[in-house]
Amino acid sequence: MSASGREIAFRVRLTEQVMLVRTIQTGLALLCAMAFLAACSSDTSPPTEGTSSPSQFTLARVAGHTLPSLDSGDSVALSTGVEYREIYLEHGTLTLVQDPQPRFETLLHYAQYAVTQTADGRHLDVRGMLDFRDHGTVTHDAQGNLLLTSDLDPSVVHVATADSGYSMQYRFSSTTQPIALFFSPAGAR
Repeated sequence: MSASGREIAFRVRLTEQVMLVRTIQTGLALLCAMAFLAACSSDTSPPTEGTSSPSQFTLARVAGHTLPSLDSGDSVALSTGVEYREIYLEHGTLTLVQDPQPRFETLLHYAQYAVTQTADGRHLDVRGMLDFRDHGTVTHDAQGNLLLTSDLDPSVVHVATADSGYSMQYRFSSTTQPIALFFSPAGAR
């Protein structure tokens, strides 16, 4: 999932065109997980219909890096030639609601760009955008960490530690390596 040596196969259909982006070392499991999440991402219902106001957090860092964070990059063969593309995680949110049962919702916004080198430097042209949503129940472990269990795939549990916000080990599926995300309170940076 990151430039640190994992491979993913990632297909996204955008405006009549299927784009294939490969990076190093995650494999078919992430492709299936992302397709499943993309199919479910049209669910825009709030985490719950409780009476308390939700706690909002904004994605501030990915694996210690500020946003936008480069997720992957690779060359893509098109009918018109080869184009180099990069995928960035640009922003995200974490919403926590306390009642009637603790619930969560995450949103991660990715954008894919065609990258060209010009005399003025690198130029990025948007090729597509995709939002990944997850939602589910919140419980706690013995250390007080939040265990965020996905309604989309109950085998997926994101672990979040309170840390002037939330440091989260986020999983796209139960078979992939987690990515380290940090969510700060909304309005704080």
